[in-house]
Amino acid sequence: MDKATGEVIQRINLDADYFGEGITLCDGKIILLTWQNHKGFVYEKNTFQFMEEFSYPTEGWGITFDGKYLIMSDGTDILYYLNPQDYSVVKKVNVSAAGKPSVALMSWSILW
Repeated sequence: MDKATGEVIQRINLDADYFGEGITLCDGKIILLTWQNHKGFVYEKNTFQFMEEFSYPTEGWGITFDGKYLIMSDGTDILYYLNPQDYSVVKKVNVSAAGKPSVALMSWSILW
């Protein structure tokens, strides 16, 4: 999108069976999660050329890249740290506030 005009310059159209939910950039790739299909799609950042897909056992809500790991949320109090090379789960972190599971805190941590 052109930041000045808001004009769409390039887009990826997903099949109607998918709802695109989370998206991030990682090492020259666009990583996109689907909400309930348990599939992620990987595209080349500049051309939007499809590269590969991967699967995960949960819903896909949000994803970010911290420079080392992809960090994915699924709408629960768990954050999943993924290896950006093969998308395998490296570790899981439970998010809490005042000792109680916190979905809201987890959601904001992905967005900001």
